Amino acid sequence: MAPGVVASAISLPEAHPLRAMDALHLACALAVEPDLFVSANRRQLAAARGAGLKLADVSA
Repeated sequence: MAPGVVASAISLPEAHPLRAMDALHLACALAVEPDLFVSANRRQLAAARGAGLKLADVSA
């Protein structure tokens, strides 16, 4: 795993109420800059929104 992804996964929960695996999922997405970030986790979606990712909320 890339050191930047690990560093991002560690720092994300400091700014957002994320669990470790949710932070890792988001950190990987931030590294690859996807066209769309898909999640059903509201806290993860809020953090992704704050990072400027385009979102798809599949919680409904």
